[in-house]
Amino acid sequence: MVLSYDKEEDVSMNATVKILRTIGSPFASEQELFENKKEDLKLYECAEKNKIGLLYLEALKEEGCLNKLQSEYEKHKKNQREHLTTAVRISSLLNSKKIKYCVVKSLMPFSFVPNDVDILIFNSWNQFEEIIKTAKKSGYDVIGEAPLEVMIHDARNEKHKNPKEKDIYDIDLYRELGAINIIYLDKNLLEKHVTKTALFEENISILKPGAELATVFVHSIFPEQIFTLHLYYTALHYLSKMNAEDINDFISIVKENNITFAVKTVISIIAVLHEVAHGFIPEKIRIITSELGKNNFETTKLYKKILKTPHKYLFLTIIIILLEKMKEKKAAKSIMWQMLKILNPKTMLYVIRVVVERRRRETY
Repeated sequence: MVLSYDKEEDVSMNATVKILRTIGSPFASEQELFENKKEDLKLYECAEKNKIGLLYLEALKEEGCLNKLQSEYEKHKKNQREHLTTAVRISSLLNSKKIKYCVVKSLMPFSFVPNDVDILIFNSWNQFEEIIKTAKKSGYDVIGEAPLEVMIHDARNEKHKNPKEKDIYDIDLYRELGAINIIYLDKNLLEKHVTKTALFEENISILKPGAELATVFVHSIFPEQIFTLHLYYTALHYLSKMNAEDINDFISIVKENNITFAVKTVISIIAVLHEVAHGFIPEKIRIITSELGKNNFETTKLYKKILKTPHKYLFLTIIIILLEKMKEKKAAKSIMWQMLKILNPKTMLYVIRVVVERRRRETY
């Protein structure tokens, strides 16, 4: 099922496809730019909501079309450098203390400026507390805590201005990958997929592409509940460099971690968007959907919304994903523990407030 956008005039309805055609795809050579500069500004706003503002600006820059967006481009590049420096500084500290860790959801295979730096700590929970003490002694301020993570701020330039807003100097240190008390990925299963990459002459621990891709897919649904085009380009850039063995490894990771429904949901949306924007579905995506299946409920909603992004996942999708995770001992235990905690009226009100806020917001 492919929709035609030739007769659509409302930019808000067409923005997704126009952005995808402007930026292009690693699997498609054609690129389409739009001459209406007012439209460029509206498309940029949509790209920002989809967490690909810099990628969109780079596409315009390559064609000499930045114009009034030049200052936005320069701001993004500065923030990108500062964010990478934040990732390198915390990695250097963890390396010096011989702490087992990896950077997750923060270093993408394309130009990208995330909200903060996410670090998964593989050491025990007791050792985790010592790591926080070490960070505080090394110029990092603790700005928030949750059951599975501690938020710190790299105070190399200044103190955190607004604790309610994330910035490029913020770091989330995870005991486990999860939200509230619910663990959505077992770090013991992820640790074997850690590799090294060099950044600013520092060796940084990261996840291999298959494990990283699985992580960002799941995280977008639980806890974020929103699909952004950042996922689309993360998938395309990783998959374009994967061979048949890498694809099989990715599928194995998905099945081992009981996240089949989550991954097939995201990859189904990506398949639809690529087909509408470029006229075909890449073979590597076809292989994955053939093995894992598709989420037709989610893509039907996407069509009904005229491919508007960011896209809010169906609540049913989130429930099915949590039910699938119940097959896994650690996840099941964390879900049951969270259900018990909700019996406390204060906790129940907090959880309800968080869920409602996430269902109402347009992006994250």
